[in-house]
Amino acid sequence: MPFYKSNMGSSALKVSAYEQHLPFVRRIARKYFVLFDWTKKKNMKIMDIGSGAGKSLFVTEPMLPRDYSEIVCVDKDPGMCQYVKSLEKDPRIGIRQMDIETENIPKDLKGTFDFLMSSYCFSYVINFRQAFKNSSQLLKPGGELLFWWSKKNQLYEAYRELSHTDKWGPYLKEFKNWRHSYDGDDALEEVTRDFKQNGLEVIKIEDLNEETFENENIQIWLDAFSSHDSISSRIPKSDFGEYQQDLHKLILQFVIVDKKMNTTKVVFPSIVVAAKKVS
Repeated sequence: MPFYKSNMGSSALKVSAYEQHLPFVRRIARKYFVLFDWTKKKNMKIMDIGSGAGKSLFVTEPMLPRDYSEIVCVDKDPGMCQYVKSLEKDPRIGIRQMDIETENIPKDLKGTFDFLMSSYCFSYVINFRQAFKNSSQLLKPGGELLFWWSKKNQLYEAYRELSHTDKWGPYLKEFKNWRHSYDGDDALEEVTRDFKQNGLEVIKIEDLNEETFENENIQIWLDAFSSHDSISSRIPKSDFGEYQQDLHKLILQFVIVDKKMNTTKVVFPSIVVAAKKVS
């Protein structure tokens, strides 16, 4: 059955226009999935954290054991949940709304998953320790996970700049003192420590500092970052055009234009971590 066929029309695809990361997703899945001995696990229950529009899962799902019992896609955005529900997909793939940073994981989800994966969701996490605690609670004893995320969040950097302006500051108060997590020289040691504190043993961790994504033109980048913009709904309609213009001006600072190769690119230094829950 085709996984990625929408019933919502072309307008829905605007939220998932950002596809530059998919070759990276495929490469990471191929490299890291071999670390897990799934031959000893039957009817695995899997969670995809921060599924968004489902495109990363579209890449990784064919590489998973074919006898999995269920994949639960979770996302905090109700619009994304509704979109994934509309896709024609394997009936074993479900969707429910959940924020991985919540203080209270639903009781019916605790200790029920054999494997967690997350593709770039943690790029938008603010409270990593809560997210790691929740991830541990979701896993069965001996359960495993594979997460990867960008250490650099260009959108949040733009929010921080806008939060210091008189015009947009009232809408962006939580970003005034925002800073990157795990972006120093000892990032891998910090992640490993925080995993251990939550009963998670790191199997392999890697720092990919030079990871870049490319596309043909700048507008694709503006559309991509706009599709992740969670603040725009707070802005009065009368001010939205000005807000978007100011946001795009900041985003453009991160786009590298290669006129010789006729391409544009953005650097996404990334962390990849595989781990298991200590029994």
